Amino acid sequence: MDGDKRHVRSNRDRQRIVAVGSTPATAPEASVTEAIEAELAGQQATLHEWPIERAYLASLLVQQRADDVAMFCKA
Repeated sequence: MDGDKRHVRSNRDRQRIVAVGSTPATAPEASVTEAIEAELAGQQATLHEWPIERAYLASLLVQQRADDVAMFCKA
């Protein structure tokens, strides 16, 4: 399969996009979180909550998050 996927992190309160990552279409979704974390760090942005899809649960972002970061995921 050719192509790519875009992964977007938005701020719902301010209705703006704060980070974007791109992966090959066949790459696991969890592989993009390092790029998104780096982009947020470059903006000196901190996460307090992150609505995610189940595919991101395997990411280091989820597994190594700070205690004050809430993850919301549909079952």
